[in-house]
Amino acid sequence: MVSTTYAAPNAIDVTVAGCLATDVAYDLSQGMGWFLTGTMELPGGNVAPVTPVAQTATVKLPKKIKPKGKTVLLKKPVVTNAGQQATAKLSWSTKKSAKGKKAKYASATKRSITTTGKAKKLYVKLVLKAPAVEGYTAYSFTKKWTVKK
Repeated sequence: MVSTTYAAPNAIDVTVAGCLATDVAYDLSQGMGWFLTGTMELPGGNVAPVTPVAQTATVKLPKKIKPKGKTVLLKKPVVTNAGQQATAKLSWSTKKSAKGKKAKYASATKRSITTTGKAKKLYVKLVLKAPAVEGYTAYSFTKKWTVKK
């Protein structure tokens, strides 16, 4: 069943029963060819874009770092709720920014730091990051410690 309404010269509004297109206007005043203006409904309704969810992870960290000796910060790899393994970057310095030396590895899965006890104050910073994946935003976590002699 076709209903045709003439709203303006050279404009035709056509609606076909059972067709997915609604509110379609064919404008013949644009010269050679047909120009489609209007809205079209997708089967199953219009689908809204998916909003990404934040990635989360459970991280167990020590409350303090030993002034002298080895302290294991991460006992196992950190895995986010998106199933990604977070990359860890450990830095320390005698300055508050804690930019500086790279971390020493205890093994491939552990992240530790060995302090000598020579510094009166040492600032340590651990940064965990995981990139964004489909349906999830990027993950970032920072923890800072101050080691006093």
